[in-house]
Amino acid sequence: MFLLTLEKLMNERGLNKHSFSLQSGIPYKTIDNFWKKGYDNVKLGTLRKIAVFFGVSLDYLVWGEERKVTPEQKLAIQFTKLNETGKIKALEYIEDLSENKKYKDAQPSISDDILSELTQERPIPTNSK
Repeated sequence: MFLLTLEKLMNERGLNKHSFSLQSGIPYKTIDNFWKKGYDNVKLGTLRKIAVFFGVSLDYLVWGEERKVTPEQKLAIQFTKLNETGKIKALEYIEDLSENKKYKDAQPSISDDILSELTQERPIPTNSK
């Protein structure tokens, strides 16, 4: 799929391998080897450079379509950007929302009993001899 997407993007801009190499700053040999040797070991940095050059996401470049991100995944992504204070506040806010009937699912995917067991703070076991 990667080569089909790359060819499509190059064609849309009227680029051949040589002009793509010159404009993107990616060595011609690297680009040519995608067709000659494959792209199994392409470096992430090279993929990023291509994606930025064409103004597309890595998902689109590699898979030919944007990946569908679930609300849970979006929440997890945003959560990782927070510092410890922000994470504590976010958890407090989510707990408040989840207790409000207006925002609560009628059939939660995880039972309240299991959820409370999972979220209980437990002491970290120590390796004592």
